[in-house]
Amino acid sequence: MPYSNGRRVADFVRAQGWAGDNIAGIGPWFTTVCGYLQKPACFYADRNRTSSYLVQDGAAQRVNDTSPPDVAALARATDRFEKPMTFIATAWFDNPDAIATMQRHGYRRVASFTGATIENYTVFRRD
Repeated sequence: MPYSNGRRVADFVRAQGWAGDNIAGIGPWFTTVCGYLQKPACFYADRNRTSSYLVQDGAAQRVNDTSPPDVAALARATDRFEKPMTFIATAWFDNPDAIATMQRHGYRRVASFTGATIENYTVFRRD
């Protein structure tokens, strides 16, 4: 069992032809995907910051909270970016409420990567 699905997610994003598009994510696990994509900067929606790595600045993290208001806030944080956008969340977002909330904000669930010890992901896309 691998520790992370970060490489698999990055390979998936590349295979879809999305690596050059805007990419957003949440939490410290997103740093792994951003690194494998070799992007100079990714958007961390939970920190409202564009960076190539997660900045530990004491800002609240909502990685495991998939309540509709929090998911909606994370989705809205990406509104300033042009489409298309790929949003990479933790696997906790692979539940009916979070998926429905992301859909209301123009995202569709395209893949889920599970089976790793820690870093499991759900991938959303807004075209």
